[in-house]
Amino acid sequence: MPDPTTPVLFELALDHQVTDQDSYETAAAIMRGLRQEQVAIDTAEAVELRPVMREVADIRARYTADREPIKEADTDLKERMERYADIARANGVEVKRAASTTTRTLWSAEVTDLRALAEAVLDEVVPLRFLQANQKELSAAARAAKSDLDIPGVQARSRLSIGVSAR
Repeated sequence: MPDPTTPVLFELALDHQVTDQDSYETAAAIMRGLRQEQVAIDTAEAVELRPVMREVADIRARYTADREPIKEADTDLKERMERYADIARANGVEVKRAASTTTRTLWSAEVTDLRALAEAVLDEVVPLRFLQANQKELSAAARAAKSDLDIPGVQARSRLSIGVSAR
């Protein structure tokens, strides 16, 4: 393991005040040193773990290969049992629980008409929480339009992000 100077850099980082351009540059230099220490530690760890991780991966691959046909058969058989139970119940035939099995009814919702749902929210028939903004699409639009984003109820936000390399 490398002999880290991180405790010294850590103390510098905690104590350093950024008040002007010079102290800003010093902060960047301290961050660069912290990144270099992190890279050295990560590299030493990776070198030490590499043979162990290779062995773990080999063992996992062996057992995964053994489990795969079992999982496949289990999933297939379960699907056939569920299909039979659905068809039998739809035809009024009682399906008794088989030994060592459990059954439960699962419910979910599927939006079949987004406009109707949105109108129901606008009419206050259902709560607003039933709609969720597509944050990924909105953020992509904000990145493209920047301060010119013009979507009602949405505001483009910007913030500065600082990256420091270990070099």
